[in-house]
Amino acid sequence: MFCESVKGWTVYPVTVDGQVAGALLTDGPEIHACILPFAHGKWLGRWVLRLINELIEQHGYAQTHASTAVGVEFVTRLGFTPHDDAFRRTTKWALKQS
Repeated sequence: MFCESVKGWTVYPVTVDGQVAGALLTDGPEIHACILPFAHGKWLGRWVLRLINELIEQHGYAQTHASTAVGVEFVTRLGFTPHDDAFRRTTKWALKQS
């Protein structure tokens, strides 16, 4: 069922300390993270911010959903703001190229 629900999405594996910690999924401007509890607070790196910047560059915004208070706090800290039933970010991070 899960595999069918993400058919057509791009899946980016997330690892922490060499262990699979979950995945980041994108479809157009939509972005979602499925992260195992052991990796909370450890998994988000510059590559995620670059990926969000790419979505904003391509679509004018990046969009996600949050259904829990922890999720809302997380996406809000990342600069996503409420938009209808979703959260959107329209401004890119100023990241130095490394």
